[in-house]
Amino acid sequence: MPYDADVIVIGAGPAGCAAAIRLVLAGHDALVLERLPAADRTDMTSGEVLAPQTQEECAQLGVDLDADWLCDRFHGVRNVYPDLSWTYHPFPDGLSYVVTHFSYVKV
Repeated sequence: MPYDADVIVIGAGPAGCAAAIRLVLAGHDALVLERLPAADRTDMTSGEVLAPQTQEECAQLGVDLDADWLCDRFHGVRNVYPDLSWTYHPFPDGLSYVVTHFSYVKV
């Protein structure tokens, strides 16, 4: 069956769906491809880290980042070196990455 679309989005996870929503809202025809249909899954779990720009995009789409799927926020990164020494690099005030967890369980 042939399909025609302006943009093809690979993956129907949180990032793929968010991208498709933004594209459709901008007037594009978006086709989302996922390797397994939801009907064939008994459990689907996805963990994501949302960068600050993605958090802004979610806010524009009305996605509540204080929902129960928000696991944590981190405010800096630690680099670990081969000798197991490490350095910590804090982000500027007000900037954080969000760790999320989505689950789908077929009932």
